[in-house]
Amino acid sequence: MRGTNDMKRLPLVIFPLSVICLVIMLATVHAAGTPKAVFETTSFSFGEVKEGAPLVHAFAVLNKGDAPLRIEKVSAG
Repeated sequence: MRGTNDMKRLPLVIFPLSVICLVIMLATVHAAGTPKAVFETTSFSFGEVKEGAPLVHAFAVLNKGDAPLRIEKVSAG
């Protein structure tokens, strides 16, 4: 009857192991951190300009998060 006792103890072993794995996974995700892009301004008006004139403006982007910030695409709106 030893097999029956082992089967009864199985949930007592699986549950704590599952909790430990979950805690480790959550700690890893939290430790990885997240980036946070912060803009001083999000728009800029050039006023009146001649058609075809080149326009340039720089926006300052600060990373206030705790992981590297990757800017993959930028476009004019």
